[in-house]
Amino acid sequence: MYDLNCPYSDDTWRSFRELPQKAFRAAKKGAECEIKQIEAKVVNRLRQVTAAILQDGTNQVNIITSTAECQAAIEFAKANAIHPEIVGAALKQICTDPEVAQALFEILQIDRIAKGKGKVTVMPPRSELLAALVAARQGE
Repeated sequence: MYDLNCPYSDDTWRSFRELPQKAFRAAKKGAECEIKQIEAKVVNRLRQVTAAILQDGTNQVNIITSTAECQAAIEFAKANAIHPEIVGAALKQICTDPEVAQALFEILQIDRIAKGKGKVTVMPPRSELLAALVAARQGE
């Protein structure tokens, strides 16, 4: 069984036979490592793309919002510009009838008094003495 002319021992032959298996295992580990690196790169790139898509969506929403705000500001400016004209035309039409004008201005005056911070005391007609007493009491 032993070849005396062979310079290699049994241990050497065993190690020669194991070389392809060791090489295969090493190549397999190297391939697994490369696959994991590729997977990590792909995952990282997907994260970058997802972040870019989200940022683009945010930018588009900001553009839409700013465009809508600009259009709203233009419309409000137009409304403010024509407001005096509309009010003036309405007052001109109201003033054509003196009774309607007087009623309107009385209502506006009462509304302003009601919204004001001053106090209003209602008294019966021809009660000057009562008015003087109330006025004196409020001055204290």
